[in-house]
Amino acid sequence: MNILNNLFSLYNNTEEDNIYHIAIKNLLKHFDEVENCTIYDLAEICSVSKSTIGRLIQKLGYSNLSEFRHDIKLIHQKYTYFNRILPAEMLQSDEMIVISYIENMKNILTDLEKNINIAELSKIVDAMHEAKIIKFYPGGKVFAEIALQINLTIDNKETLALSRYAEQLEDVKNLDNSCVVFITGFDIPNSVDMMPIFKGAYERGARIVLLTDTTKSQYQKYSEFTIVLKGLPTMMRSYGSLMHLDILSELYRRKYIDSK
Repeated sequence: MNILNNLFSLYNNTEEDNIYHIAIKNLLKHFDEVENCTIYDLAEICSVSKSTIGRLIQKLGYSNLSEFRHDIKLIHQKYTYFNRILPAEMLQSDEMIVISYIENMKNILTDLEKNINIAELSKIVDAMHEAKIIKFYPGGKVFAEIALQINLTIDNKETLALSRYAEQLEDVKNLDNSCVVFITGFDIPNSVDMMPIFKGAYERGARIVLLTDTTKSQYQKYSEFTIVLKGLPTMMRSYGSLMHLDILSELYRRKYIDSK
């Protein structure tokens, strides 16, 4: 995740008259101006109070204004690395973009067919059934989890997905050994450091399912289960997690719902 992901996640999930929605709307209008703003400048730009800006910064997962501004500056300086669906070398023409996108989707499906670990997925399904609560801490927008959450609800499980880092960091305090939690942890430059969340979940005894991009993830030692997503280091790699969650949903339904 990055600051823009977090901003849009909160912005899209609040009502128009919500104070944070209003603040983010104004901030986004002036996004090119805010990297060096004081908290007083931001309050004026966003048409809210200084205390609201402070709470907004915390909601977005930052301890202070300096951290918040650092990530905004990073977006301005290195936007070429963010929000990338295809690598820059595949953007030479309209035709090449379409061909490259389709080819990458084919590669994702080929990798899924070759490397999907059905035995591991079956263990995850059983772990979810044994748990009271199943939570999802994805690396962005929440939507892929919903089909699985519906099946879990039908099987009388409590389930929740939290997309914002600050919410995840707070919610991890509520985990215990009755919980299974899916956590996205990509080992790529400029990604959010998920180590506090993995450590917190592990220390509280939760059973962790890691969605990662490498077989040597720094987060793997805290995780009971691992799902490795292959592919180019762009947003397309996350498509593999959507497919795994779809498959998990169907496996769960077959074993614990349709068989009743």
